[in-house]
Order: sequence, then structure tokens, then C-alpha cells
Amino acid sequence: MFQQDKEIQLSRDDFSKKGSVDKKIISLIGKINSKAEYYTTSSCSGRIMLMAEGKTKKDANWVFVSHDKITFLQLKTALKKIPKQTLWFKFEPMILHVCCDSIESSKIILESAKSAGFKHSGIMATEKRIIVEIRGTDFISAPLAFSGKIAVSDLFLKKLINEANTKLKKNELKIKNLENKIKI
Repeated sequence: MFQQDKEIQLSRDDFSKKGSVDKKIISLIGKINSKAEYYTTSSCSGRIMLMAEGKTKKDANWVFVSHDKITFLQLKTALKKIPKQTLWFKFEPMILHVCCDSIESSKIILESAKSAGFKHSGIMATEKRIIVEIRGTDFISAPLAFSGKIAVSDLFLKKLINEANTKLKKNELKIKNLENKIKI
């Protein structure tokens, strides 16, 4: 049953907003999926974004998204199209969902994730599946604009960018660390 579910999952189209796996975690995902006891179900390598609130998460408007470091000019350009909703600057670390064939295998990958620095990781078990959610701890969430008007200074934006870029670099090192901990 597990192997059949794995084959189905890995042959499916990517239904994410981006429509593809982030290049910074392709190698990690390949390594995990090459092991008989695991397969990945969803992922994000980490991102910096501007997001306008919606009534639900699905209604949120992604004004700007980057999986790489950003510059002040990129952010200022994105801020030229401010929607009327509250606009948030966010940094979100890597998140990866790994389906496991047993509690034992889930404990092994969870320990690897935690030792690689992904401290917000845990096991979610249902009657049908055991999933390990691997997630970093570094987040930024700050409102930048209200009712279409920027509410912060350029200095504040530069500080946010610097902090987000620093967190993104730390996140990338944790991804490599995790990849090194997973044995083929």
C-alpha cells in the first residue's frame, strides 16, 4: 500500500501556486524520495514575500515572492502596486512534508531534521498516513501598508530586507546540513 501511494504521489502534477519544486531543495527531495521508506508530498525551500490579506489563506494575494535574496530596489518596485488590503512583508523558512512507511522511519528523519536545525519539526499521524513536517523556526511577519498606503520608512524596509536575507542564508545552510544527514 505505501509503495503504491508513493508511486501515485510522485507521478502527480505539481498543484502549488508556483507549479514546480524550488531549485534549492530539488537535491534534498530527490535524496528523500530515493529511499524506500519515504516520499515527499509538499515543499517550499523558504521565501521572502509581500502578501495582501484575504478573507481566507486561499484569497491572499501574493504581490511579490522570491526564493532568493532580494534587494531594496526589488522591494520598492513591488511596492508600487499596493492593494487596498493590509500588505505584509514575510519571511518563511523551508517547510517539507515527508510521508513515512512507519513510526520508526519517521523518528529517524525527524531526528535528522532537528539535528540539522529544523526545530519546528514533528510527526503527524492519521489512520492513513504518517507524515513528518520539517520546518524552520525563523519567521518574519510585519505589516508594511494599510489601505494602499505605505506605513514604514525606507530605513525600516532596508532593515527588514537585511534580516530576511540573513535568515534565508541560514535556511539554505540548514537545507544542505539536512541533505548531508540523509544517507542513501
